[in-house]
Amino acid sequence: MNKLRPSLLLLLCATIPVLVVSVVIARYSLGQQRAAIDRDIAQRADFSATGLARALETQRQLLSVVSESPRLDPPLERKAFKEIAHRLLGRVPVWQMLHISDLHGNIVLSVPASKGGASHATVNDVESHRRVIETRTAVVGSVVRREREIPTFPIRVPVERDGAITSILTALIRPEEITNILYSTGLAKTWTAWIADGDGRLVAATGAAPSLVGAL
Repeated sequence: MNKLRPSLLLLLCATIPVLVVSVVIARYSLGQQRAAIDRDIAQRADFSATGLARALETQRQLLSVVSESPRLDPPLERKAFKEIAHRLLGRVPVWQMLHISDLHGNIVLSVPASKGGASHATVNDVESHRRVIETRTAVVGSVVRREREIPTFPIRVPVERDGAITSILTALIRPEEITNILYSTGLAKTWTAWIADGDGRLVAATGAAPSLVGAL
């Protein structure tokens, strides 16, 4: 046995470097695969985010064009607003509601009508309403989920006449439309994507339960 021991040790010494090299190669290959996956995820995320930003910008521009309509000149006529709102909601399916609010956040006119009557309703997401007035530009607000109501987020634009803001025009959009936009940018059905608003609330997530939308 003593004569065999040196030979056995020599064999082990010759084998260990091969095992070590094999493990290093395996780890290196796995690392390369992870890096490739990370790059692919980053590229897809960037592409989806760009597509989403473009879609929201299109909505802001469209709403800004609507704000220039003579039918929104003061004093507002309920019949005229309802007519144009119904036409727009029929042609822009992502818009769930259109409403006009005054500078204090009171909803003056709404299509469909707000619960409790437009004259008694106030805007959800007061912060985005305030920012429209301060910046005089279109703003995408945070998702709001009130009890027994479908969660929505607003896109708001100022209605300006003679250099002054007379009212705020808002389109409310359901968060699931964001999920549809993500899929339209080529996001794989098997991927999970999460979209949060500026307050950290969940706006949309592929494969997530609807009850999670609006949660922090």
